[in-house]
Amino acid sequence: MRRDWQFMVLLAAAVIAVFWRVGRHEFVNYDDPAYVTHNPTVQEGLTWSGVKWAFGELHGEATYWHPVTWLSHMLDCQLYGLRPAGPHLTNVALHLLNVLVLFVVLRRLTGDGGREAVAGREEPAAGVRPAKLQASRLTAPASGGTAWKCFLVAGLFALHPLQVDTVAWVAERKNLLSTFFGLMSVWAYVRSAECGVRSVECSSQPAAHGKLHATRNTHHASRVTFYLLSFLLFALGLMSKPMLVPLPFVLLLLDYWPLSRLASGVSSLESQVSSLKPTESAARDTQPATRSAQHARKSQILSRIWEKLPFFVLSALSSLITIWGHESLGTLVSAEALPISNRIANAVVAYAIYLRKVLWPADLSVFYLHPGRWPAGVLIGSSVVVLGLTGLAVWQARRRPFLLVGWLWFVGMLVPTIGLVQAYVQAMADRFIYMPIVGLFLLAVWTVAERTSALANHRAVQSGLAALALGGCAVMSTLQLRYWRDSISLLQRAVRVESNNPVARVMLGNAYFEQGKLEAALAQYQAAARMRPDDAEAWDHAGMVLARQGNPAEAIPLLRKAVELAPGWPEPLRRLGLALLRERRTKESRAAYQQLARLMPKTPEGYRDLADMLNEGQQYAEAVSYYHEALRLQPDFPPVLNNLALLRATCAQPEFRDGAEAVRCAEEACRLTQRRDANLVGTLAVAYARAGRFDEAVKTAEEAQAVAKASGADYLLPIQAEMLAKFRAGKAYP
Repeated sequence: MRRDWQFMVLLAAAVIAVFWRVGRHEFVNYDDPAYVTHNPTVQEGLTWSGVKWAFGELHGEATYWHPVTWLSHMLDCQLYGLRPAGPHLTNVALHLLNVLVLFVVLRRLTGDGGREAVAGREEPAAGVRPAKLQASRLTAPASGGTAWKCFLVAGLFALHPLQVDTVAWVAERKNLLSTFFGLMSVWAYVRSAECGVRSVECSSQPAAHGKLHATRNTHHASRVTFYLLSFLLFALGLMSKPMLVPLPFVLLLLDYWPLSRLASGVSSLESQVSSLKPTESAARDTQPATRSAQHARKSQILSRIWEKLPFFVLSALSSLITIWGHESLGTLVSAEALPISNRIANAVVAYAIYLRKVLWPADLSVFYLHPGRWPAGVLIGSSVVVLGLTGLAVWQARRRPFLLVGWLWFVGMLVPTIGLVQAYVQAMADRFIYMPIVGLFLLAVWTVAERTSALANHRAVQSGLAALALGGCAVMSTLQLRYWRDSISLLQRAVRVESNNPVARVMLGNAYFEQGKLEAALAQYQAAARMRPDDAEAWDHAGMVLARQGNPAEAIPLLRKAVELAPGWPEPLRRLGLALLRERRTKESRAAYQQLARLMPKTPEGYRDLADMLNEGQQYAEAVSYYHEALRLQPDFPPVLNNLALLRATCAQPEFRDGAEAVRCAEEACRLTQRRDANLVGTLAVAYARAGRFDEAVKTAEEAQAVAKASGADYLLPIQAEMLAKFRAGKAYP
């Protein structure tokens, strides 16, 4: 036990030494906006309305159903505001927790307290006497048992460069949480199995007194408790990220090895059968025993599957919810666009590429574009690798069960994200392998231990290999972390890895645009449009940059092209209407906005977005009307209240100003958000000034500054200082 604690301290020190620097990183523009930086519901922190939204909505604006993850991000905003250091370091803490839990689970499975307490002693099949304690399928090498192997697996899991995406990316909190709950579910499952063993031991003893009976009942109750705990933890994991759906299959694998629960209760029968002499009469005598052993084994396997039925049901429900969410978002790729044969081919190639990246983690990127169809040579080579390793694992299943378990852990845990059900346009992602990689490390470490245990200097060899592997991973992860400093560094890396990736170029252009580097952004958008002429987003964003540069006439044909390619997408129409307005082509601009109104969904969110676009296009009467319609459908909608208040307080056309309505809307928005949003408090200050209530405007503007500083929204401070100066001078803003 003392040695285990030493190993855990080393693991913690290694994780902190490598990943502490993410506390200096920024949010990135890939998924972080949808999860945190542009998500007003999350930014409000933990509220009852936020909890209802997290559990009640099938998906966010660009994400599927994972309410536990939403609550985690809300808690971040509650604690840290919008300062990126807090969420980043929380990710590091969760990764560290996962590393330690993995070590504990492996020790429980393969160490003296776990595997040897369960193997061969779980409940027998009906009619079969409990078997005596059988030798484990795993033979501990002379190098000192399993502790060092568990340490090495956990260390590789902690430090491998493929793990950097999950740890350094705030939006990947879901991966960390689902893995934590998944590993804890495995731990509780193993504890349940151990309690089952002790209950059987008590049952096999003579019931001479009540104490033994009470002990048996206690163990049975503990078994049920741990089983229910495992189920609950699994449910929490699925509500963090549905990638955990294959976990019931992993539990079956662990029943096979190292728990040996699939063979329990039949080993003594098999040994009796095999010990009989192969005479003719003996052969006749052994037939019933053989059939009995086979029946017992079949019953035992069915029993193990049956006990996991609730887990399988939960996996099925989670899968359906996730598919429904993706369908609602429109992110599922149809079978016509990507045939099943191409999906299977991509899955095979992806498995092979993942293996290569585990062995040699070079050219890592945040986004790998799906090629649509892989070259025949790549597919054939990948098939040989995947099928060959599968065949080897099956062939060695009896002698080296860790090969089969580790390989199927890797293959099975990747199934939800391997592309058979294709969402978005990525072929694979480094973050998808965060938990599946454990299987590869398990089979690799146990294989190396077996192959080196017979060497005279096995301790030195094993220690040297471990130090080389962990040291190499630490160095490469440190280098990989450099690319996660900010959006531009991250996406420049993606473009270098795949220069012909139009999606990565659009994302890099977005990062440049956000930094005000318009020429660099335009170059990336134009390159993406050349690579994929049917990419409406590339044409739209190129037009957006030209309009921002003061060239609406040049932007208009690009925006028309985007509208032509994606007639159901509102953004190009919005930008086209604005560009036409700036060119004083009022009639065409109004037609574009009318077309836009027909596109928007008749929901509170749809009316809000339409009103925002009309407001931007100076269609003030229509904007006010649609804001009112959104509030009619949902009166407690803070963004709509805020935007209507701003329009009424700051509209360039005096006939649309209304200080009294601006104050009413802004006060209600602040009440609903408990005055924790600096933007909304600032709007209230502007509304007070428009209504001539300058003392309240000054006081509220000072409050907005304090909220901005407390929440990390420092970008608001300059404009708030300007507002405050005007209010003190008795002037409205702007």
